[in-house]
Amino acid sequence: MKTHDFIDTKTFKKAYAEFNKQNVDKNGKYIKHSDLETKFDGLTQMYEELDNLEKVAKDFLGVIEDARKRVKERLESGNYETPDDPYTDDMFQDVQDVDTYVKQWLSEHSNNMMGGLNCFFFPYERR
Repeated sequence: MKTHDFIDTKTFKKAYAEFNKQNVDKNGKYIKHSDLETKFDGLTQMYEELDNLEKVAKDFLGVIEDARKRVKERLESGNYETPDDPYTDDMFQDVQDVDTYVKQWLSEHSNNMMGGLNCFFFPYERR
């Protein structure tokens, strides 16, 4: 079973206690590698990634606003000049940052969240 440090202690303790009550055989012994264990891991993985997505989304809004501000400045000033090296241009860098957030950070957390969803709904496929 994975350790889930990201869930607040009260929530995790409550969830783990409930899980432990249910994940036992008829003799009351813990069942290793059970579907229920996989489902529990899936739920905790989804919780973690939804938390991460929220944090990234808050940062992402600032990145979007920076890029929009730079594009708006160009639009309103009629500045269509491009530097010889576009990598030195602030607008170029800010728009690239938006793309990086979308393709890397949001995508990574979304993929991890979906992995948790699949663990929960299809635990038998994870064995």
